[in-house]
Amino acid sequence: MKILKEYKELGFSKDLLYLYSGKLFLDFGANVFGLFLPIFLYQHYYNIHIVILYFFLASLLYFISLPIGAKLMGEINIKNSIIISIFFRSIFFLFFYKFLDNPSFYFILSILALTMMRNTFWLPFHTELALLTD
Repeated sequence: MKILKEYKELGFSKDLLYLYSGKLFLDFGANVFGLFLPIFLYQHYYNIHIVILYFFLASLLYFISLPIGAKLMGEINIKNSIIISIFFRSIFFLFFYKFLDNPSFYFILSILALTMMRNTFWLPFHTELALLTD
């Protein structure tokens, strides 16, 4: 078990291991869902331009709102921000569960929930990662 011995010698802090293991558990389901999200949107709208528009709007809104997310993280602290992101992640999945009831409405709400989830998770995650590494 030379690999295990070398791993122990690296000396990762417990906080760093908790941060990555938490991300691993949170993102497993989201990554599987994200793999099939474009297919789901295409099967519903039958238009690749709408699928591209969804991802473009989600990215643009995240880019525009990132300074607000940084200010929010500064006010509520890193840990609370990551906890709040779980709430927005759940809402994001709920909107796709209800998507077929009113597609246009939930299309927009899912983009907003995704933006809030990204703002409350990714910025605090990278900030904490920078604090925990050399």
